Amino acid sequence: MGYHPDDKQDTPFKSFPVPQHLINKDNQYARHTISLTSELGFTKFYINSAKGEINHAQAGSNQAKAGADNAKSEIGSVNLNPLGQGGDFIAFPVVGDLGFAVPAGQAASFSKVEIANLRSPAHVIATVKDKDYRVVGDASAAFETFTPKGNSAPMLRTVFTSSGAAVAKARLYVTARGIYEIYLNGKRVGDDYFNPGITQYNKTHLYQTFDVTDYLHSGTNALGALLAEGWWSGGSTFMGGYWNFFGDRQSLLAKLVITYADGQEKVIVTDLPPGSTSTTGLWLMAVSSRAKCTTPGKNRRWKVGVRPPITHRAGNPLRK
Repeated sequence: MGYHPDDKQDTPFKSFPVPQHLINKDNQYARHTISLTSELGFTKFYINSAKGEINHAQAGSNQAKAGADNAKSEIGSVNLNPLGQGGDFIAFPVVGDLGFAVPAGQAASFSKVEIANLRSPAHVIATVKDKDYRVVGDASAAFETFTPKGNSAPMLRTVFTSSGAAVAKARLYVTARGIYEIYLNGKRVGDDYFNPGITQYNKTHLYQTFDVTDYLHSGTNALGALLAEGWWSGGSTFMGGYWNFFGDRQSLLAKLVITYADGQEKVIVTDLPPGSTSTTGLWLMAVSSRAKCTTPGKNRRWKVGVRPPITHRAGNPLRK
């Protein structure tokens, strides 16, 4: 186990003494909050840090206060990356499984274990345990792991009905916050990748137009899309703190205009309901030119879609 040939399963990467001002005999059985941040493997640990204090994006007048508060709650740090703390190589670790461990004869309770983006707005990516969970080491030590699943590449889907009248033309207009692939009746629309492309999104956001006349049929049709981070969110450089330049979640905006031979039109837009979403489909990981893609097969769970709010960073006003 670990990231280096010398790492051993029974040897911790590092151990930290807990300061008396954080946990002492007066509060040792109270509920405590343990937090950690990891940037390119350089990992810091905190106890009872107030919410938001360890947010990487603290700035301005709050930065000094955040630094002072961090110093009070930080118990130590360790670099888990065996290659060092440079910014020109793939970093370790990445979030795979999370684990709880207790020695023999001891027990510990955990609750509300959350994984969030380090960079503002620091929304929660996954919740491993949202209720109290007790790990008990009986005659031998206890070690349990959990997979933080549930936020893979978003998949969107909606169905609509086309009349039996002849279709003169059909145009599909699409853009996304992130990148997208879009499908109509199971057939991929277009042969390009990484649409809508990279721009300064808070100033210019491109969209694409597709001729989908031959994709339609009378009766029920299905329109679906697969989203990924692209340049909108996620990591865009080899610097660990440079994430989510424009946002931390993906969304799709699309309009299908069907023109029938008799001049009638039907317009289908990405509104809610009846659209549905799934985040238990493809898992995508890409760093530079390397990528990995896996799928859970038939274990996909669909749910009602949501409309993400439009937000922007201070100093970067949205322009109409």
